[in-house]
Amino acid sequence: DTPLERHKIDPRKWIYASYLLMTSRKGASASQLSKVLVVRYNTAWYILHRLRVACGVNMEASKGEVNIDETYLGGKEANKHESTKLKQGREAVCEQTVLGMHKRGGEVKALVTYGPSRNEIHRHVHTDIEHVSTLYGDEYADFHNNVESICVEHVRVNHSGKEFVRGMDHTNGFESVWTVLKRGYSRTFHTWSLKHCRAYVNEFVFRLNQVNVMRDTQDQLNSLFRTMSGKTTTYKELTT
Repeated sequence: DTPLERHKIDPRKWIYASYLLMTSRKGASASQLSKVLVVRYNTAWYILHRLRVACGVNMEASKGEVNIDETYLGGKEANKHESTKLKQGREAVCEQTVLGMHKRGGEVKALVTYGPSRNEIHRHVHTDIEHVSTLYGDEYADFHNNVESICVEHVRVNHSGKEFVRGMDHTNGFESVWTVLKRGYSRTFHTWSLKHCRAYVNEFVFRLNQVNVMRDTQDQLNSLFRTMSGKTTTYKELTT
């Protein structure tokens, strides 16, 4: 009784949706999938969200040399109507804040913090990075305050001062990650709700970690199928 068999939707449509999700670098919209599978938009939307549940796998704490960076989704403060501005002092601040961690040569992790909460950022840093790590970040102070207990060294590069690389000290590995995420947000989905932000981010991170030109496409799909066991959600849970 696999997740594909528990629904009346033709399993072949689930498999094609999985293929589309894993091979579309900037994501696949429910509108696109509904046309390809000849199903209602709501059905396609539900299929994709079921697959995103499977993408939310638990990864081990990062260790070794770890890059850390943040990005914001939802538009710049300067472009918002005065009544919707958050007025928290940072030009790019918005309601959807994504904190990323990347072990050099390893997997990427991304966590949605739902606002630039200093306490939440500290909690993620202390939970998801092992004690023996070397931490690389930008000048954003919340990454570096009180981290001596979890890393043997922490290094900052001053992006606001036009410093992006200092020898091997940089966070450049995240630039391509955030670029793909933001292009998917603005061009494929146009926007997504706060409620489902974590699910979309999980999709992008899972695809980034699993898709490799050196791996056969079937192996990439199998990596998604293996994570489906025990993962479930209902349409009601997704819409309420």
